[in-house]
Amino acid sequence: MDQEKFDQHLMDFLFDELDEVTAAAMRRKIDADADARELEAGLRATIEVAQLPVEQPSDDLEDRILAAARLAEQGEPLHRKLLRSLAWAGSHAMRPQLAMAAILMLVLGSSVLLLRARPGAVVVSKDDAPPPAASSEPAANPLELTAPEEVPSATPQPQKQVAVPAAVASASASALANLDATYDEALKAYSTGDFGAARRGFATVAASRSPKAGSAKLYEARSVRSTDGCGPAIPIYQAVRQRGGGSALGLEASWDLADCLTQVGRKSEAMAVLRQLAQVQAYAQRANAQLERMGEATSTGGNAVASKRRAMEANPAPAPAAPPPQAKPAAPPPSTTSADAFEEAL
Repeated sequence: MDQEKFDQHLMDFLFDELDEVTAAAMRRKIDADADARELEAGLRATIEVAQLPVEQPSDDLEDRILAAARLAEQGEPLHRKLLRSLAWAGSHAMRPQLAMAAILMLVLGSSVLLLRARPGAVVVSKDDAPPPAASSEPAANPLELTAPEEVPSATPQPQKQVAVPAAVASASASALANLDATYDEALKAYSTGDFGAARRGFATVAASRSPKAGSAKLYEARSVRSTDGCGPAIPIYQAVRQRGGGSALGLEASWDLADCLTQVGRKSEAMAVLRQLAQVQAYAQRANAQLERMGEATSTGGNAVASKRRAMEANPAPAPAAPPPQAKPAAPPPSTTSADAFEEAL
């Protein structure tokens, strides 16, 4: 056995707590190693010195203790005896068995008082009860008699209005105020170019029932487009467009959607959206200009103008003499919808 294991097992060896194999190895180590033998002898001597002799109590110790307690009680003041008696009674009264019994008696007594029938009342079942006699006098106690079936009236009865508790109304107002603050912070982050923070704020408002949820959803799509591109933003634009329909919200989402579809190469879908926008007066000029740039000339005149143009291209007429050049009026800039006007329209 090496020295490390010897040091670990030495205290157990001195108190005879080792198994036979380990104890035999310890003895061999002590017999063969003078240092180990000296260490074992020193610790054993220390243990023997530290041990105190065990004294046996006398036979009359218990009687003397009880006699001293009785003597102390005799000289104790009256108020202390009263307090000790109250403490003893309280300790018994607070036992779980007594507490459960008291609760059971309270429940049974309450049930008897609540379910006790009034004097002279006859309790009958619904099946065995005779039909009630017609009487103009109201019943003394409606709970003891079976009420006659009511004939439905042709005039609809007004529904009762449920009053909203003040606490609930206050909580709803507080929640809306928090959502408005979140929307304003997200709009500020969007205007400063922090599109990640704006995206998180707009997503929170869009998932709620706030009146600004639709506008927040549109700005969420724009924030996603600014951070991740048009691909992830297209489904959000489509959801806003479906939700807004022909409102200012849906039309603005349709315009952004057409632009994104063009960016990702989905030209036919973008042109279909632009054709729908061309039928709206506020977007007709921009939509037609975009369609012309994409290779399709459209106008509010519909298919007749397109058919006439295709016929002219198939059978070209001789070109007339060119008129003298005249200065053309400058075209008005395309109208845009600002964020403030968009929110006012909503």
